Amino acid sequence: MAERTGTMSMSTMVPGPPEEVFDRLVDPVLHSAWAGVPSEGTAAPGGAIICRGGLISARYIELERGQRIVMDWRLAEWPSDLPPSRVEMVLKRFGKGTHLKLEQSGVPSELLETIEQMWYEMYWDPMFEHLRSRAVY
Repeated sequence: MAERTGTMSMSTMVPGPPEEVFDRLVDPVLHSAWAGVPSEGTAAPGGAIICRGGLISARYIELERGQRIVMDWRLAEWPSDLPPSRVEMVLKRFGKGTHLKLEQSGVPSELLETIEQMWYEMYWDPMFEHLRSRAVY
């Protein structure tokens, strides 16, 4: 029998210091600015965030500014019999930028490719362009 969930790992470089990258990932106002779509929520452990009109929802488990983000994360189309996935992002200063490593476990197998592509198209690429255009580094 095939596994119902899987894990994916990815890493990327983002212009700007880890604290700036962290803030733009967790603060709903700053998140909206670079994502170009409304985000709402509370940037604190136990706080929830809803992005892209409810397409993505998450609950923060651990937040260490400029270092680490751990959250339970799901899409609106998530299978109802599966719990949210667990996302852990680790941010490290690298030169004038940030090396960001993401591991996401508990992803429904049928959504692995879609979600990996989503991270790049909806998060890393637009955040990179936003920060680069602002020259925050």
